[in-house]
Amino acid sequence: MVLLGLYMTAETENVDRVVPMQEQDWALTVRCTSCNEVNPAIVTVSADETSDISGSRGEANLVMRCKFCKREGSINIVPKSMTADNALDDGKAIVHLECRGIDVESWHARNGWKVYAADSKTTWLDADLSDDWFEVDEKTSNPVSISDVQTSVKRVSGK
Repeated sequence: MVLLGLYMTAETENVDRVVPMQEQDWALTVRCTSCNEVNPAIVTVSADETSDISGSRGEANLVMRCKFCKREGSINIVPKSMTADNALDDGKAIVHLECRGIDVESWHARNGWKVYAADSKTTWLDADLSDDWFEVDEKTSNPVSISDVQTSVKRVSGK
């Protein structure tokens, strides 16, 4: 089993913090650890969904067969590992994933983000970070933006 952390950095303007929403779906590019082939489609993992693991009494948030070698792999979102702090904090994982038979090559920030304005209590729900995100804080008339989003995946030790 491999424990991975998902990380994100971005350029921001008038943003206090960015937090993943509880029902966040994680869009991943994955690679089979048996044959090392990258799955051509982006897969989505959600903490709200589970599937049975073949030949086991266990479950995982994502269970899939490699399209090339037909081996099964799974990914579990580690319970209570999703950050409630700023997802853009350098060096802090947003969420941890337990991977068996699958390695995460990259992840893609999409919708499902809660954005807090820096100078007011204005909050935007379900912000889409797949592209640059811009709004205006109506309380302060300040522009609020998140741009140049960069994501990364790193191995982490322990739980």
